[in-house]
Amino acid sequence: MKDEKEKEIQGEVLFGILPVMKKEKIYGFTDAILILSGYCIATWSYTQGSYLAGLVGFRQLLAGAFAGAILMLAIYQLPVILSVRYGIDIWIWLRSVFGTSGVKAVAVGIILINFPWYAVCAQLFSSSMINLAGLFGIEIPQQFHTPGALPCVLAGTVIAYKGVGAIEGATKILVPLLLLIGVVVVVVGFTSIPPEAIWDYRPDNPSSDHITSYIISIEANFAFVITLVGGMAEVPRLVKNERAGFWAGVIGQGIFRLIFCGNRGGNGDCYEIHLWGND
Repeated sequence: MKDEKEKEIQGEVLFGILPVMKKEKIYGFTDAILILSGYCIATWSYTQGSYLAGLVGFRQLLAGAFAGAILMLAIYQLPVILSVRYGIDIWIWLRSVFGTSGVKAVAVGIILINFPWYAVCAQLFSSSMINLAGLFGIEIPQQFHTPGALPCVLAGTVIAYKGVGAIEGATKILVPLLLLIGVVVVVVGFTSIPPEAIWDYRPDNPSSDHITSYIISIEANFAFVITLVGGMAEVPRLVKNERAGFWAGVIGQGIFRLIFCGNRGGNGDCYEIHLWGND
């Protein structure tokens, strides 16, 4: 009976609103950075990469990613310090800003806003599996595209349902593999395309003048960073110290993305894939 009660209390600490005591925290810097970078090293990042590559050139992409997104993250992640220090997630201390009812409305709103991204991720998963099967000579009819997206949703749901331990274990495997894939794609891209062609790349049909396009790209980086609000909720409150909680968010959601996706780092596979798509 005592074990069941302790398990119930632990569940309330990890998934409820009770503050996490220092001795109960389970994530170090490495754990936190792997989990938080998992928010960014995702297939739906390709769409953002294609969008930015249609606005500005490669050098502007680099400047926008570093000066825009990372700067925004360094400011945006500051409240995480409160979550780590007091062991509470953002929805608790945001009550002082929005009130109890207001926080519920904002939380539900953010969940609904992110649903289209989940759909994009699932659709890209299905497309990737169909294309991968095609490489092995297996032709999958197009009508299986939507059903093929369901395993992505189901697998994510199962991992999330199993809790923080399963999420930590999954990210320790998936994130390094995805980073490796990102590095491989970058190498392939830079060896398949002349470096000067990448460095001097400009969009064929920019929608506006250069200055306006650059401003829009910076705003897009800001907006993309703000969508990572989910990484400021449950994860930081489980991190062991404030410095680790803050820098795990900045590095995991900022610098690591530079390796994987040109949409946010300006020097990754999204950029190369966008170039290949124009060929």
